[in-house]
Amino acid sequence: MPAGAKLLLLPQRAYVPTGTLRRAANYPAAAHSRSVEEITKVLKKVGLGHLVEHLDEERSWDQTLSGGEKQRLAFARIFLHRPDIIVLDEATAALDSQSEGQLMGLLSREFEHATVVSVGHRSELEALHGRKIVLQRGRQGAKLVSDVYRFPKPVLPSGRPRMGLLSRWNSSLAHRTFRQGDPGSLPKFGTAAN
Repeated sequence: MPAGAKLLLLPQRAYVPTGTLRRAANYPAAAHSRSVEEITKVLKKVGLGHLVEHLDEERSWDQTLSGGEKQRLAFARIFLHRPDIIVLDEATAALDSQSEGQLMGLLSREFEHATVVSVGHRSELEALHGRKIVLQRGRQGAKLVSDVYRFPKPVLPSGRPRMGLLSRWNSSLAHRTFRQGDPGSLPKFGTAAN
């Protein structure tokens, strides 16, 4: 990882801290680290515009929001924090296919230069990625089984090829597809664990 690069991990069950919705949107940064206008714009972008009027309300948001709303809130954090490396671990599992496609499309358009690693079980996700790496789990870690580029490679609005990472774990295999600026290089990773 380059010096100074920012990493953001979105797990399947998005963490929602207690307090205001504004605090939850800005997490892990301080509640007032972003303006109301900036948070409002991002919440609308990810399909949570109906929550804007509740930004400064203290509630048990973890209990109030649905699974899909929590995942959309986690995507809002991506747009607020602007990371260089984004890891999505089943981060769209609670969304329908159309919503998943919309959020992944937004991500592709606005984070063209970021490294995106997504882990998921839905076959629809595969179409959103340009590269698939198959890993086989073993006692001493993961073993590379294949590295396949989809052809034709998806293209970003800038004309550059889109790369991506998709991962599906089952009892013995992990399928991973990477998206990053340099299509010839693989990210470094250690022992696969799940």
